[in-house]
Amino acid sequence: MDQSYIQIRGGRRLEGEIAVQGSKNTVLPVLAACLLSKGRSTLYHCPRIHDVFMMIRVMEHLGCETNWVGHTLIVDTSRLYSRDLPYEYTGNFRASVLLMGALMGREGYVSMGKPGGCRIGSRPIDFHLKGFQSLGAEVTEEEGRYYCYGKNLTGARIHLPFPSVGATENLLLAAVMAQGETVIDGCAKEPEICDLVQYLIRMGADICGAGTDCIRVMGGKLLHPADYYVPADRIAAATYLLGAMVTGGDIRLYTGRGRDRFLSIIRVLKLMGAFIDMEEGNIRLSMKRKIQPVHLVTGPHPQPPTDIQSMVLTAVLTACGPSVIEENIFESRYQVANELKKMGGKIWIDGKYARICPVRRIYGREVEVKDLRGGAALVLAGLMAEGKTTIRSLSYLKRGYENITQDFQQLGADIMETE
Repeated sequence: MDQSYIQIRGGRRLEGEIAVQGSKNTVLPVLAACLLSKGRSTLYHCPRIHDVFMMIRVMEHLGCETNWVGHTLIVDTSRLYSRDLPYEYTGNFRASVLLMGALMGREGYVSMGKPGGCRIGSRPIDFHLKGFQSLGAEVTEEEGRYYCYGKNLTGARIHLPFPSVGATENLLLAAVMAQGETVIDGCAKEPEICDLVQYLIRMGADICGAGTDCIRVMGGKLLHPADYYVPADRIAAATYLLGAMVTGGDIRLYTGRGRDRFLSIIRVLKLMGAFIDMEEGNIRLSMKRKIQPVHLVTGPHPQPPTDIQSMVLTAVLTACGPSVIEENIFESRYQVANELKKMGGKIWIDGKYARICPVRRIYGREVEVKDLRGGAALVLAGLMAEGKTTIRSLSYLKRGYENITQDFQQLGADIMETE
């Protein structure tokens, strides 16, 4: 049981600069892609977070060898001893589902327990499985396990009824090994999809259309290991920018190349009243007025990402007017609302809608993390609250943040983690 907790004394204005960690949502599918070739790949600027450690653990179970040198991760996929993933590896780790496409592409077979992860919604994998079947795979489910047989995958036209990021990634991982052309219609357009495609092309794949709703793959090519620099995590960046906003701060983030990946988030922060200056390689945010109310509608890229919703919900608790949030991706994204109510927030949940009536201030309380991004939202609440906030159940937070406590300390927050 996780006994660690974070304590925050709110009210300090954030100032300073930090570098943003590598992207969680990029590196996990890239790690899965490493399985498509035999040999050694090197991933630079790799985040040392729980989800990456879990992916490494699963890959080592399969027979891979890994080695860390600082934030450089070396992965050797020369030999695989297993194609079966037990529930102990998959039950609490959603990204394990990406190994289905990669293993079926390389080995022609995979079995795995149902994937788990944060309890933010049902998140079925029907689109993944139907896509595999379109490529010629035989898919069965028995006693909570999936069995996928795909020795002779063949290119096909696949239509996704919803632009699922995970399904798009999984189908790409299988399609690059299928003979002939695969066309995926209705696919996701998130920056992390473009990252995966870029890496697959480095491995020798023939893919076009990333960033649009139609991706074409000419499969069946022999892939080779490739090195990759993991770009900055746009959700972690949003966390620190919102931390500066709720404290009236002025910070600079070093993000490296790829400013376009942040634009859907930056648009929301500007609507909330932030002054933002984007240069190649860094983002500066200055907050000189009260947070403005918003009507936030989450959705597939380029709409605002669901991963910032809990944090925006927190930020508008003390805005200068009422706000409305419409959550269109995960039906259980509002778990943090009850914890924020303990701190004095006035929030009403009605299905996919959250209505927030602003209050003058919120107050430090003892609260519990229910999911990854809700945990980040509680840290923001602690930064803006009057008094001391204690945040428990940190394991969810560590799934996506290397050291959120240390980062906010560097920006001037009164925050500490106790084991």
